[in-house]
Amino acid sequence: ERCKRPCPGASVTGWIHGTIVFRKQSGQVSESNQGFQTAPKLDFAGGNVPENAVLTPHPGEMARLLGISVSAVQSDRYHIAKQFAEDFGVTLVLKGSNTLIATPQGKVYVNLTGNNGMGKGGSGDILAGMIASFLAQGMTTEAAAVTAVYYHGLIGDKCAEKYSTRAM
Repeated sequence: ERCKRPCPGASVTGWIHGTIVFRKQSGQVSESNQGFQTAPKLDFAGGNVPENAVLTPHPGEMARLLGISVSAVQSDRYHIAKQFAEDFGVTLVLKGSNTLIATPQGKVYVNLTGNNGMGKGGSGDILAGMIASFLAQGMTTEAAAVTAVYYHGLIGDKCAEKYSTRAM
């Protein structure tokens, strides 16, 4: 089976997919510029979201997906993430302070690792790659997202401890 993930560096003009081949599990991980500025290609309204999709928007990308303001997303992060994941049958990783992982079954995890030094270009690509790697190893989308978010944040905390958040 295949796990398709948009490659880092894709622009708002369309999707570029990298493919990882593995057994037992398939999923699609969409990160940042690759998917959210071209969100209509995912056809959320038509219900044509790939099975086992994992979306990793930051609040600005989530606001674009929903057609609401960033402040509206930030004021109700938990419920917005939960509702979106349930409505569209995806695992949603809403990045930011205390990143949320929401499942299609209505579970929401709150991550306590990570820091503001991670809010830089490329950090989300690393997270999406970690999720794709865990999917390729046979984890469920829920387990892959929760595990990747936790370790991504933990590594960020270790880096900040050693070098500072500014140096990240």
